[in-house]
Amino acid sequence: MALVNDPATQCSACTALDGLLEILHDSIDWYLQLIMECLSRLLETAPMSVKAVVVSAIGSAAHASKECFLPYFQPIMDLLKHFLVLTAEGEEQDLCGITMDTVGMFVEAVGKEVFHLYYMDLMQQAFQGIEIGSACLRECLFLFFGVMARVFKEEFAPSLASVVSALINSCKLEETGKDTFGCGYQIFVIIFRILIIHSLVSDAELATSFVSGPFPSSSIAVPDDSDRSIEIK
Repeated sequence: MALVNDPATQCSACTALDGLLEILHDSIDWYLQLIMECLSRLLETAPMSVKAVVVSAIGSAAHASKECFLPYFQPIMDLLKHFLVLTAEGEEQDLCGITMDTVGMFVEAVGKEVFHLYYMDLMQQAFQGIEIGSACLRECLFLFFGVMARVFKEEFAPSLASVVSALINSCKLEETGKDTFGCGYQIFVIIFRILIIHSLVSDAELATSFVSGPFPSSSIAVPDDSDRSIEIK
């Protein structure tokens, strides 16, 4: 932790800590308080580029510690909420995306009931983030949507049409320029499968999500075949 607190080494040290936390599992209980105190402090004092690594490490800590993360959940959310509204191109968008991805990990640590207080606001912020136009940010937001679909199921269903429409529009983007979409295509395919599997909607509602978009030109025809099946590879 001394290296984490040293400005000269803290970025690399936080990256190493992030990887270590992913494999600590139950052993993290011995170190969780020290780790969270240190990382929480860095969220306020570290440069933005380091904050992104810190946020990722906090997500790994939550994933490893499960319900033991509960006492740190609300204080961390109070610190992270400021990152969720960042929109400037570059480091701000990167930090926003990593934060949204990390917040998605929290729900599986603290549980649906505890997380529910933040659910609607986070969904609204995620939809606003989709409009920014950053490919990396979109990837993080669709990962977030995938987790919300898996955890909230019926409550997520009303958002399904909007998520699918945004997903399809993203898949249509040209793979040109610095905001290349191609690197994230497989992620979107995986998340789309998660949305289909875990959102409790009827075939008719799913078809409507495909053929309805923000504009007629974005519609995608779905064959009317009641015997169709979805193959998950």
